Parts: sequence; C-alpha cells; structure tokens
Amino acid sequence: MSDIKKLVSSCVICDKQLESAMPTLQDETYSNQPYGAVMCSSSGNYGSTVFDPVMGGQVELVFNICDECLVKKKGLFLLCERVYQRPKFEYKGFDPDTFDW
Repeated sequence: MSDIKKLVSSCVICDKQLESAMPTLQDETYSNQPYGAVMCSSSGNYGSTVFDPVMGGQVELVFNICDECLVKKKGLFLLCERVYQRPKFEYKGFDPDTFDW
C-alpha cells in the first residue's frame, strides 16, 4: 500500500476527497477512517431495490460524510439511539423425564 489516502473514499454529498485519520497505519482494517468526516455503514434494508444483501450483516455498504456536510445538511440526517434491554428469563421446574432434548 503505497498511498493510504487513496483508501479513504470521498464525501458522498460534496465529493470532497478525504484524508485518513490514521495515515501512519498500513493496516487495511483502518483504511477508511476519515479525518474530518464520519464513516457510515449500512447492511441494507428490506425497502431497498439496490442494496439489500441477505448475508446476515456480513456485507455492508460503507460511505463517508464530511463534517462540513453534516453541519450544512443536518436536516437530512436522523439520529437513531438503540435501546438495549436486559433479557427476561422465565423459570419453571425441571423434569429430566419430560424435558425435550
């Protein structure tokens, strides 16, 4: 990898070429960590007729949005807060003779 900057894609809104936030790392794991931008990913969704892989989250569409566009175009974005709940457990008596193995 001679030029790590080429591994960082441009902003999908304004097409500004972005630079790596970690230019000294030569590991492809960090190749699309943009400086002054956010990396976004989507595993697709049911409504898309273009990108909805059935790989169970193993394949993602990755794109970047620069900080300037995040501010200028803030009305385009939705913030999603995931709320994780503790699982509820149901306990009942155990009988090895009737348990379905």
